[in-house]
Amino acid sequence: MILALAEHLDGRSADPDSFLFPAPGGDPMVPMSREQFYKVAWKPAVKAAKVPAGTRLHDLRHTYASVLIAAGKGPKTVATRLGDTVGVTMATYAHLFPEEDEDTRAVVGAFLARALNVPSETDTTDSPQVRGA
Repeated sequence: MILALAEHLDGRSADPDSFLFPAPGGDPMVPMSREQFYKVAWKPAVKAAKVPAGTRLHDLRHTYASVLIAAGKGPKTVATRLGDTVGVTMATYAHLFPEEDEDTRAVVGAFLARALNVPSETDTTDSPQVRGA
């Protein structure tokens, strides 16, 4: 895929503001229409990559986000890479982030026990330290 993209870029405008897929006619500053992109670039790329024929560009976006989340990247990082806000990213992908609320009672219990200087059943050496505790 990278080689195909490199070949596509060969001979294109070096202007960083030019479009990756310009409209037919040669002006690199005029974008290709959605319909042209689908016909000229997307469908051939899907076929060449041997992915299912109905694969949409948005499917790749979802896959990218899912891979980042599975690798442990946080909402801010995923949102930044997608060009979204954290709110939009969480509204779409919250179900993919690992659950972190199971141990919240234990963390707060350990903090309070340290703050009050009393033993706690939930206090562990792995509990996060909080300033002022």
